[in-house]
Amino acid sequence: MRREGKFVVQEGVKSVDIPGFKGSLVCGKYGHSSSWRDFRLTELETVSSRHVSQNSRYCRIDNIDVPLLQGMSGQNIIIRRADITDIEGVASLFDSYREFYGKSSDLKQSIQFLSERISAKESFILVAEIKGKSVGFTQLYPFFSSVQTTRLMVLNDLFVVPEIRRKGVAKKLMDAAVKLANEEGCGGLILETTEDNVQAQSLYKKLGWKEETGVRHYSFDIERL
Repeated sequence: MRREGKFVVQEGVKSVDIPGFKGSLVCGKYGHSSSWRDFRLTELETVSSRHVSQNSRYCRIDNIDVPLLQGMSGQNIIIRRADITDIEGVASLFDSYREFYGKSSDLKQSIQFLSERISAKESFILVAEIKGKSVGFTQLYPFFSSVQTTRLMVLNDLFVVPEIRRKGVAKKLMDAAVKLANEEGCGGLILETTEDNVQAQSLYKKLGWKEETGVRHYSFDIERL
């Protein structure tokens, strides 16, 4: 169910009440009119001044979604291959994913990076949707193993919006990634995650992924040259 409305939070105003939308999932935009940034809130009663950043003149809510996520089952989750027309929605998720790993938000850079990967066919992006709204994604990169003499797929990115985690979305994305890799003739998939990401590690093990032992990973920063 979508309701339309326009609400403005002028700079310096703490909040604005939105009658009838307490506890709803609200979508909107903030920033300058020429460069809006998307945001989503749950359990909303007011729009806080934290959505009016130093670089923003005002905050506008122009789309209010009430998707009724309660009672969601796996049958409501649609996984599909993303293309260039999905770039803004996926880039917003990608930006949040990078923030999770300590990077500063930069939607413009996220859009550019993903656009380049899709246009050059350098990666595969699968997006999860619930009632037409993008709620998660995974990005895979083609890879080759000389020792195994086979093509592999690197499951490099996996992200689900916080408000619907633990509802089967990540599992659906990973199952779809395995299916895609198989269709592309790959001999397997590989991934890495941080040591403290225990929740993700638990999911990988439940899905049959095996932790590698006896190897060490190294990296080299080209900027050092």
